[in-house]
Amino acid sequence: MERHFAKEIKAGVLTFKAVDVQADENRHFIEEFGLYGRSLAVAEYRDGEMVRHKLLPEAWIYAHSPERLEQYIVQQVSGFIHGAR
Repeated sequence: MERHFAKEIKAGVLTFKAVDVQADENRHFIEEFGLYGRSLAVAEYRDGEMVRHKLLPEAWIYAHSPERLEQYIVQQVSGFIHGAR
């Protein structure tokens, strides 16, 4: 993902983070994002508060195809970022 979003990452607009929702300090994500099982989501934060998020449920459909998975994630993250502007 870094090669697709290098500019956004460098500018601090985008950060990739793996979160273990089973850890006590992260369990709030289950309710806030409506998570179930393994999930992939993108979220926008302002002043430390989440203002919107989007689950990417189709990611697991493409798990067997790394190229298609990457294409799907890039498309979804790009749409999310540009929707914020």
